[in-house]
Amino acid sequence: MSLPALVSLAPLPPSGAPYPYHPWRSGRGAQSESTAFSTGLDTRDRIPRIGPVCVLCGERLTRHTHIIPKSNKRLWHELCARGYVPPEARPFEREPRNGLTLCPNHHKQFEAHEAFVRYMPEMNAYIWFEFPWILIEDDESSMTSICGDFHGTKLYLDPSHARAPIYSLFLIHEEAARAHHPFERTIGQDVDLHEVQYSEGIQSAISRSTMPLTSNSASAVSSSSPKPSGAGVPGILVLSSLEDARNDILACAQNSESWRQLTRESLSFDGTAEENIEKYRESVGFTD
Repeated sequence: MSLPALVSLAPLPPSGAPYPYHPWRSGRGAQSESTAFSTGLDTRDRIPRIGPVCVLCGERLTRHTHIIPKSNKRLWHELCARGYVPPEARPFEREPRNGLTLCPNHHKQFEAHEAFVRYMPEMNAYIWFEFPWILIEDDESSMTSICGDFHGTKLYLDPSHARAPIYSLFLIHEEAARAHHPFERTIGQDVDLHEVQYSEGIQSAISRSTMPLTSNSASAVSSSSPKPSGAGVPGILVLSSLEDARNDILACAQNSESWRQLTRESLSFDGTAEENIEKYRESVGFTD
């Protein structure tokens, strides 16, 4: 009696199981919250041949930073309900779109609300803004306010990346930061559009990753480093108020590749085949 032929199964794709069968959906073999979050950031916030870096200054000693703090689970559910993130988003402690990689100094500055990030639709870039330091003369006769060296710097983050930070989450962090600095309402209006670019540390790291280390490397990267799409717009960057910017940024977030990908990852395929097909078509915006 001959044995029945074995069924030939197609191998999994290199990226692993398709998203309906991801570990966080099935509950089996799920990564820990910290591992899933850290792995996502280390994969996204890296420079080729260099590795993970602070997306602001390029420092290789890094910390993983949550935009919405891990301690604020209730806020995350409210953001889902209000359209700041897809309503079926996975737990925010694991979600790399709720984070960015910073060096210890900038991590501390961000968490202490001494700085915030704003996604600028007109430039298609994430920009770092710092609240000014107040310097008082020894005789207390005068005060001077100055911002740090990274005020108005573009972050090394691609807004079109499938796991880019969700733009609207930075609005919530900015609101908290402004609440800590109630008298600094004009922050950001001193930033010249022509000066908005990556920091020298990021440019140097990009240079090291793409060309031999020669005496001409520094000058080459300064002229060829990527610039934000809005860098050619003349004039001074006017950072609009949160209320004026909110709707535009929310609309951009909901139409971003990161949002669409997160929506697809969050789908549950528990219905009939026809229902699942229709659910998927709606999630990717497919129309007849």
